[in-house]
Amino acid sequence: ISHLPDDWKLLEYKPSDSNEVWFFRKNLGAKSLIGHRSLSTLVYFTLKFVPKDQSGLPTAQDAGVLYVFEESIIPKLEEATSSVMVASVLKAGVKDHLFYVSNPDLFIKVIGEYKPALANFIIDIEKSDDPKWDAYSDFPDGT
Repeated sequence: ISHLPDDWKLLEYKPSDSNEVWFFRKNLGAKSLIGHRSLSTLVYFTLKFVPKDQSGLPTAQDAGVLYVFEESIIPKLEEATSSVMVASVLKAGVKDHLFYVSNPDLFIKVIGEYKPALANFIIDIEKSDDPKWDAYSDFPDGT
């Protein structure tokens, strides 16, 4: 899993009826893993924050915390739990991270160790069976 190409697609979307700005990031490098039998559980790791304004985007301070989390902590988490982050969504005071994991209980235990670094956020974790990677295939990538 750790040898995936570092190939991400970023899409920005602005709904016509609001001042919000949404960002969708998809890990195109994970396409080779679609349906991988040991990665059949989808985990949504959701961080909720108070937006800086009507855009729904985080303050500079919260954005910095999110950046460090994604650049420093997520690679360690993926390595420790044999998981892969396949996408993220940033919109309306919410940052969702989507992971396919082999052992959901281990993943939730390990990610819990990083909660102190995310003290300014409300954290929510949801998991569902998705052996065919339907959520990944349905996630927008601009194609």
